[in-house]
Parts: sequence; C-alpha cells; structure tokens
Amino acid sequence: MFFKKVTFMVCTVFGIFLLLVVTAEIFLRISGIWIGRHTDTMFKVMQYDENLGWRMKPNISTQMDLVDVENIPVRSNSLGFRDKEFVLEKPSGKLRIVFLGDSFAWGFVREEERLTNLLAVQQGQWDILNFGIPGYGTDQSLLVWETLASKYKPDVVVLTIYKNDYVDNASVVNDGRQKPYFEWTDQNELILKNVPVDKKTFWENGIFNQIAPPYQKFYPQPIQKRSRILHWLVKNSNLVRWIYTLSRAHRPAPAVQAFFYTDKNSLLDERTFLQERLLDRLVKRLAAEVRSTNAQFVVVFSGDMTASYQRQMESLKTAGILYVDGTTPSIARFLKSEEKDIYYKYSGHWTPGANEIVARLVGDVLSSLVHRVS
Repeated sequence: MFFKKVTFMVCTVFGIFLLLVVTAEIFLRISGIWIGRHTDTMFKVMQYDENLGWRMKPNISTQMDLVDVENIPVRSNSLGFRDKEFVLEKPSGKLRIVFLGDSFAWGFVREEERLTNLLAVQQGQWDILNFGIPGYGTDQSLLVWETLASKYKPDVVVLTIYKNDYVDNASVVNDGRQKPYFEWTDQNELILKNVPVDKKTFWENGIFNQIAPPYQKFYPQPIQKRSRILHWLVKNSNLVRWIYTLSRAHRPAPAVQAFFYTDKNSLLDERTFLQERLLDRLVKRLAAEVRSTNAQFVVVFSGDMTASYQRQMESLKTAGILYVDGTTPSIARFLKSEEKDIYYKYSGHWTPGANEIVARLVGDVLSSLVHRVS
C-alpha cells in the first residue's frame, strides 16, 4: 500500500510538472515574447568543406534567428558565400574589393545593413565581394584567399579581425566543426595541418571546441565538450532557450588575466605570445600574397581595444600594412545620441548603427588608398 501511494505521488508530481512545462512552452510559442534565439549557423546553413572546414550551403534562401534579431533573410551564392553571385571578370571601370573574415564580415544583420553592402551603396564604382564566414579564424581567411578569392583578381583585399581569432587560429575544432590549422614551427614556418579536414562533428563526438595538438600545452582546458541533448533542447524548445538566454544575460563576465609589462622588451606569458605571433604570421603571409598580385591590403580590427590589439597594430605599422581601428572606442566617438548599443546584447556583433560607422571608417581609408593608387 505504501509503495502504491509513493508511486501515485511521484506520478502526480511528475504529471503536474510535465503539464506546467508543456503549458509554458505553448505560451512562449504563441505569445510572441522575445526570448533570445538559438543561432546554430554552423549546422543550419553551413556544410562540410575539405579545405576550409565549412562554408555555406550553396544557393540557399532562408530566414534565420540570429540570437538578438529574428527572421533575418539569409541567402548564399553558388560558391557558398552570403553575397550576390561572383563573376570572375571584373566589371569595366570598377574597383574590385574582396572582404575576408568571420561573422563580423558575414554580418549578424540584414544584408542591406551590413558593412560591405553599405560601402557598395556609398561607392557605386566599387565591386565588393564578401567572402566572410561565421566562425572563421585568420587561418581560414588565408586559405579562402589562396583557394578561392585570389581567382577574382581584386584591387584591394580587406581582412576583418576579431579577438576570438587568437583562439580560433590555435584550434582544430570550432563550434562543433573541425577546421584546418597552421602549425608554427621552431623554424618560424607555417605548416598547414588537418587537410583534408576531418568530417566528424559535434553531433558524432560531443566535442564543441578543441585546441590543435601543437598548442594544447598552452591552454588549461584544450577540449570543451557539450551535452548534445541540451544543445538540441536549446535549439528546439522555447522554454529551455528562454532559461538559457536568462542564464547567459546574468552570468558574471569571465575573469581576464592581466599581463603586465613595462617596456617593449618585457616578456609576455607563453600563451599570449603564441596567440599574437601566430596571428601576426598569418596576417603578414596573407599581406605578402595579396601584394604579390599588385593588390592593396588592409586590416580592420573589431571588438574591444586590448593590449594585444595595440601590439598587433604597432607590428602592422612597422611592416607598412594599413589598418582601420574599428574597435569600441573608435566607434563610440561617432555614435548618435539616440543610439545606445555598438554590439548586440547576446551575440556581441555589430548593430546596424555600428555597421554604418565602421563602413564610414573603412570607406575613408579605402577612398584615400584608391586615390593614392590612382
């Protein structure tokens, strides 16, 4: 009798809980309350690429929820990039500009609100091709140039950089997909590894992020796993996604280790030194390859200004490489009084207003560069 009562109580409590969960799920679905959206660009619109790790599925036209904004139209051309169809032959009388980079180039906004599209409208004589792909490191941007973008013979190449490139460049798995990487050898050479790229994804092995073998000793947690069940629930359940969004909004900012130095000869910690030198080598290799085609090369820095960025900028200046400061302080100087945000709250990407400001900053540099070249 006691066992039956306990069983009945457990079943009753579970039934009530299940009813509440279902009711809450239905309410959130029909109420229209904004709850944050699960992007999952890596698996919804991306596909495997043996040389690059991934790129967009070709010729798609769909709508996506990009975390902070909903129902954003997303399309791709036959090459798998979020842009118009690329034509090899350069339009007569136009200057061709290629953009490389990650989601800041790809744009977490509508196409017409994006940096490259705004530039194309402002400068009708510029033929702009956007080769940006979410999740790409500088290493993958270099490979995009070497395998695809260089074929379009641009006059100018613009590379966007974000602070997560430091980790991306040292990774072999990013957001659940495997990627190529370069090993920086003791002989100061960059050796391409993991090509063709392994097809295994997060859904097969549960690995969401992984540092490449040569660099694992510099990271306390080189392999990050994630529950595939929780990932699926966040993707498909409004209730779970709402809880997840709230937890992200109110969690404390991660602690950042400070690196102190008094002069240019002071030593940084090994990991920071590795990250900065690896990015520096990749950028300068790309710059050299671009310049060998008689094209101009420009770097755009995005995100918060950091000590690492300052050192990278100094290195580029010494090497005679042009760059645009698209970091937070630079953008904030041009914000209108009615504009509050440079970045979306949850995804951390440029808002439409920030894209406009960066387009102005980049446009000024490119216009000056084009004038000097002419």
